[in-house]
Amino acid sequence: MSTALVKLAQHLSRLRRVIAAIAGVGAILGGLISYWNVYKTVRVNEPTSQIAKDKIAVRPAPWSAEDRRMTVAVLPLDAPKDDADAVDYANALADGLIADLVPQRFIGSVLPFSMVAAEPTTEAPEAIGRRLKVAFIVQGVVRRRGGSYDSRFTLLNVETGAQIATAHMEEPTGTPPVSDRGALLDLAGNLYDSAFDAEMKRVQAMPEADRDARDLIIASRALVQPSKPMADKFVAAVARAYAKAPDEPHVDAFYAHALAYRVENRWSDDPADDIATGRQLAERALSIDPTNIEAWRAKQKMFAAEKRYAEALAACDQILEIRKNYSDVLENRIENLNSLGRAQEALNSLNNLRRRPFEDHLYYISLYYGDAYMMLGRYSDAVASYRAALVAAPSDSFSSVAGKEVLLKQVAAQAQLGQVEEAKKTLVQFLKAAPNTADIGDALRQGYFQDDAKILLDKEVSGLRQAGLPDFMQSR
Repeated sequence: MSTALVKLAQHLSRLRRVIAAIAGVGAILGGLISYWNVYKTVRVNEPTSQIAKDKIAVRPAPWSAEDRRMTVAVLPLDAPKDDADAVDYANALADGLIADLVPQRFIGSVLPFSMVAAEPTTEAPEAIGRRLKVAFIVQGVVRRRGGSYDSRFTLLNVETGAQIATAHMEEPTGTPPVSDRGALLDLAGNLYDSAFDAEMKRVQAMPEADRDARDLIIASRALVQPSKPMADKFVAAVARAYAKAPDEPHVDAFYAHALAYRVENRWSDDPADDIATGRQLAERALSIDPTNIEAWRAKQKMFAAEKRYAEALAACDQILEIRKNYSDVLENRIENLNSLGRAQEALNSLNNLRRRPFEDHLYYISLYYGDAYMMLGRYSDAVASYRAALVAAPSDSFSSVAGKEVLLKQVAAQAQLGQVEEAKKTLVQFLKAAPNTADIGDALRQGYFQDDAKILLDKEVSGLRQAGLPDFMQSR
């Protein structure tokens, strides 16, 4: 399995986009966008738990019911009427795109797809979109090509009629409908990215004075880049949106999560103040809507930043009650299990994760595997997992403590495995990336291993000593 992880990471290296923290902010923004949309004449996805169903009736109407931005309708897919199997496949494909994968996407942003009524119509797609008050239309065609179903999709801008993007999916006939979840997930992600890019261009073309709170939040995504100056600009942009809509719970939640993002990445000048402010914003949002996932995620990240991992784990469980199989939260949950030293539970959860072809997630998944294996004494698997994380890591991730940390973890795992000479070579590589680290004390002060359970930290420190990194107390 460990070898497969390395091969998979290498195979997916061309898909590198941004570090996982940035993808996490994309998830926040996507969730916020999904809350902002109110559909009067289209069917929307049902909540995925009884808790959400119980609470949905008391939610305040978000923003304006006439607000069409980032709303999408999926038209019934076209399939030959004389091919019953193809029709069934097309219906399953549309349902999968709308009801299953979209609200639980792994890619980092959720586009609120909605299904148009399936009755035959002679209306043009643009006319349907205007009638349903959506900004974008997805239409598709399913045809047999040899032993496969060939499905092709087009994303249209309702206002201009322009084609924004196309997408393609092919799947063998004779298998359960839409058995390739990863392919459908990737397709949904491509459609979302294209729609969001179109919306971003619209906002960027507006004078800032004309932007409302939602426009400002959409524009703020361009500021989500892996550095402290950009994190500060991102929080400032969200603060301007908050100033325009201080009573909107979804802005409260997004502002709280922006602050949590800055704290989580160790870019905050005053973490205690950011956490206190963020927690107040999150609690206010939850007092209005107890199912506000962005607020719960902000709370989870703030608990983790305070090393209150049991409470962070409970927040993850609360989110999963609202939206089961939410992949980013499943990963956060695994991270908290590792931080609590519950390695076997973390490993079981990792083995149950659905794989997805996005390298930023593969980096962290591999890292979590490595930590669990280290705690369980499976050092060979730990070394392979840390190597997989290094292969998957975006090159710019090594400008941060979190990015370089995996190198140090690999040193410790190699030494624990008895590969001391290999560990020393990896340590030289780490010291080139982090020249200010002279000993173990320097590493700990710089924040390495700060979220690790004691059982893991003890193994890491022991491994570093074996590899020749001086101990702080002995070297002073």
